[in-house]
Amino acid sequence: MKKVVVFVVVLVFAFSTVAMAGFEKCQGCHNGKVAPDKAKLVEKLKTADAFVKAAKDSKSPMMNAAKANEADLKAAAAELGIK
Repeated sequence: MKKVVVFVVVLVFAFSTVAMAGFEKCQGCHNGKVAPDKAKLVEKLKTADAFVKAAKDSKSPMMNAAKANEADLKAAAAELGIK
């Protein structure tokens, strides 16, 4: 049952973020409660490559939708000011 709930949450998240670009689509979870907020990400990840690698290496099922789209990850890093 837990897998079904996680799958449904991931699907809802994936479909609700299709129209958004950059970090805008990430803010639902990256709010400091569910996942690290902008400030912590910028402090921890100093380069866009490190940002993309961290996203792709994430074990969180919520990151599965983002892992496949490197362009969106790079756009999010740019929006955060990570070069």
